[in-house]
Amino acid sequence: MIIKRDDIINASYYFPIDYDEFVEVANKSSKRFYAFNGFVFDKQQKYKELDYKKAICEIEETDGDGFNYILNEQNISNLQNNMIKNYKIVTLCGSTKFKDEFMEAQKKLTLEGNIVISVGLFGHSGDNEVWAEGTKEMLDDMHKRKIDLADEIFVVNVDGYIGNSTRSEIEYAIRTNKKVNYLVPLDEYVIVYKTGNFFRETYIDAINENEAIKIFKQTIGNYKIESCELSDED
Repeated sequence: MIIKRDDIINASYYFPIDYDEFVEVANKSSKRFYAFNGFVFDKQQKYKELDYKKAICEIEETDGDGFNYILNEQNISNLQNNMIKNYKIVTLCGSTKFKDEFMEAQKKLTLEGNIVISVGLFGHSGDNEVWAEGTKEMLDDMHKRKIDLADEIFVVNVDGYIGNSTRSEIEYAIRTNKKVNYLVPLDEYVIVYKTGNFFRETYIDAINENEAIKIFKQTIGNYKIESCELSDED
């Protein structure tokens, strides 16, 4: 995500002034963001004192036409939260054969005070438009973008079931620092396996040991497994 120069009021436009004075000037501007000492802040956060840890991004590149600011991925959710005020955004993931459970999860999470993003069509529950050429691929990519918008995802894993598409969405959410919650809670398993002359270990969330091994083979590979046990880490 890129914030253009036109979106930001920059302290470098002014004579040297301290942070408090500059924020007072910036707040009179219609622009939402301001830059101070190379870091970009969101005016809506209304911080009382300078805290660089709370900056939404820092200057990434410059050119002859001015600055471009690229958001630090770790702080994108901070910006999103502030844009939606006090409501957390939750994206539902899971097999579309669980249409009724999706609707129930959406209702429950909404009543708990969340903004809920769900699937648009239920291909495994009668919405046959999904299977038209190119549509399934478009919807899969669109759902990743829905995860980008969310603070966390909620996996509708009825009876612990997680298909390949849903697993891909979970892995994407983890890579992009989203919290993952499940309808059916999973246990964490530690799997020790051998590659060549070396032993390695990996951690996998699954409903049982057999499922953990299945996921391991799908995501890591068909390596020799030395042990698969419940993790004792908190």
